[in-house]
Amino acid sequence: MLKLGADKDRWTVHEDVQNLAGMKVALPRIWQLVNKVEGKVNDDDTVNFYFAKEQHLQRVMENAPYTYRG
Repeated sequence: MLKLGADKDRWTVHEDVQNLAGMKVALPRIWQLVNKVEGKVNDDDTVNFYFAKEQHLQRVMENAPYTYRG
């Protein structure tokens, strides 16, 4: 299992705009990686994204965007 970035601080989202289910759906679209990345909402109010290929993850890390609803 590839865990790139797992040792870094988590990205935080302000509680007023946090919509984990929406984030899980929207970010792969924004990244243009629909059907190439899967999202999972966790019990601890985080979202994990699982990329089909390492190059997809690298593309996101290099190009962003990392924002969701501001």
